[in-house]
Amino acid sequence: IPEGATVAGPIVVAGGNLTVNGTIEGTAIAIAGDVIIASSGNVTGDAIAAFGDVRNSGTVAGATRSLTGTF
Repeated sequence: IPEGATVAGPIVVAGGNLTVNGTIEGTAIAIAGDVIIASSGNVTGDAIAAFGDVRNSGTVAGATRSLTGTF
């Protein structure tokens, strides 16, 4: 999500990273990848990474969850 852009969530990426430089109005989800929230990034809902990590340098209004395991 580019800096200055606002998108309605939920936003889901499978098999790669979700990088947030702008705003997601809702939840950010990465499956088999990371949710990367830059210092300019804003997520109004939760940030969830399944089989990945949440790296937060910005703002997440909801919960931040990293779910690990094997698949």
